[in-house]
Amino acid sequence: MQDVRRAAAILFLIASFGAPGLTSAAEHQFRLKMPDAQSVAVVGEFNHWTARPMTKDRDGTWTVTISLPPGTHGYKFLVNGTDWILDPGNPLRKSARGVENSAISASDAAPAAPPIAETQLSRTSSLTPSPTRRRTSSQPTRTHPAAAAAALAMRPGEVVVVEVPLSPMRQTAARRDGNAPAVTAKLALGVPRNFDPAGSWPVLIINGTAAAASIEELGAYREAALHAGWVVLAAEGEAPPLHDTNSWRLAMIGGALDYLAQQWPGSTAWPMAAAGFGNGAKRSGDITAGLVRDGRKVIGMLLSGCEEDTASRAAQKNRASAAAFRQVPIFLSGGRNDPIARAEKQEAVFQSLKASEFRHVRLESFTGGHEIYPPHVREALRWFLSQH
Repeated sequence: MQDVRRAAAILFLIASFGAPGLTSAAEHQFRLKMPDAQSVAVVGEFNHWTARPMTKDRDGTWTVTISLPPGTHGYKFLVNGTDWILDPGNPLRKSARGVENSAISASDAAPAAPPIAETQLSRTSSLTPSPTRRRTSSQPTRTHPAAAAAALAMRPGEVVVVEVPLSPMRQTAARRDGNAPAVTAKLALGVPRNFDPAGSWPVLIINGTAAAASIEELGAYREAALHAGWVVLAAEGEAPPLHDTNSWRLAMIGGALDYLAQQWPGSTAWPMAAAGFGNGAKRSGDITAGLVRDGRKVIGMLLSGCEEDTASRAAQKNRASAAAFRQVPIFLSGGRNDPIARAEKQEAVFQSLKASEFRHVRLESFTGGHEIYPPHVREALRWFLSQH
């Protein structure tokens, strides 16, 4: 009788909590309210970063239910096939390959916790504040004492995020389009092997899409850039702007470069290039023109999945520096099966740039869709340096 009771108890425990040592998938409904979106998909570690289409309800909420394996998974929403956004209803985060994602934990795993280590140190009012550092790579985050000189004691391959001040000029530029005042920016920075700030290093500046922070997209370029001996950089505001304009983003980049110049004075002469994907490629025209106007040594633009020539328009707006701007080499990278920046649109951008007298323009294609193609990143960086 005792054996029968023991067996019944075990069966009850298994039915209630699952058998010891066994795991099961957990159902989770992903939701995003975005009535104006044409399409939304969820992409994450649980589906090997393959887009899973979502269904739109009458109230404009997109939903899909997915069985999640045990563990904590990074994910994002892909809107209209071009814009990557974090889940606005989920504050948890997970870094994957240096890119910040939303995080979801299966119900039979430990509760999700933000895996990005962050240490807030006391701020100062000087131009070298104590840093806020966040891990965006597989290497551990180092915590420094509240001393400005330690802020950029970089380890090769590591990407760190530092809070930097904005000068009065940058603050004015950030407010130009009706945005709220901003006094600081976030700088994400990675340096290559054998980095020595006393030398000269090319810098790759990442421009994010319309719905994504530039720091989120840095991970797509990090490995290729660092392996090629480039410094990789992205900048954004401490909070999203009311109006995400190119002048606002340029103010954040300017603040980041100002901070580098203070930490590493020789960096003002370092050559730099801009890179962007989709809408980030389109905004790169305006931002690169602004960098040239500010006297920066710009040696290239890498435009991936670009369907519109914004560089020619930027040259017309900045007539005083247009001649120098048109000398900047431009590398266009596009998938032959890209449903957004279709092959004919890529060709039209190429022809438009040539007609606008940009001197060095390349259009390269690959078998694929709307994506960043790492071999083209490596080739573009090599080409920029050879042209320089």
